[in-house]
Amino acid sequence: MPAARFPGLIKSLNHFYELCGQNESEAARRLGVAPAQFHVWRKGTNAPTKTSRREIARVIGISEDALMEGRVEEIAEPYGQARLSRKAQRLIARFEKLLESGDDRLLEHFDGQIDYIERALGVKTTEEEKK
Repeated sequence: MPAARFPGLIKSLNHFYELCGQNESEAARRLGVAPAQFHVWRKGTNAPTKTSRREIARVIGISEDALMEGRVEEIAEPYGQARLSRKAQRLIARFEKLLESGDDRLLEHFDGQIDYIERALGVKTTEEEKK
């Protein structure tokens, strides 16, 4: 089904694309779909299924109605902050408080610990993600 029949959806997807730095690959990664799939949705060539629309709305942090109507002003800045668990929000708040001191030793220590764990698990983090 052509997405052109859903101008609000296209508006929402384009706004999300902007929030992802105009990078379709990044937007697709965050939504858990292939970049080519995100591209056809964003351009209006094809529309996501109802299930996909529900997931897109969840990831972006808005209702499915807001997604379909293009109510992009409802997307939280930064988008999706609401989808963090309470534990993750608490952890971030504690780290932000510690980092307010301007002392980078905590961040350097934490980076070292993450590097150690990633090596042990065989997980790779790009340099861009570390910034």
